[in-house]
Amino acid sequence: MDTPGHYKNRVHTKSYPHQVDTYKALKAGQSVILRAPTGSGKSEADLKLE
Repeated sequence: MDTPGHYKNRVHTKSYPHQVDTYKALKAGQSVILRAPTGSGKSEADLKLE
C-alpha cells in the first residue's frame, strides 16, 4: 500500500488492525464508522486509499 504525502516520513509504518479493517471495508465500497482514541491513526486509515 502506498502512503500519501506527508505521512511518508512518519516513524510508524506498520498499520494498526483498525486501519487494516477500515481500509478493506472502504476499498470494498462499504460505509465505515471508525471509533478509536485520539492519536490512533484514524485519518491514516482513510488516506491509504489515495
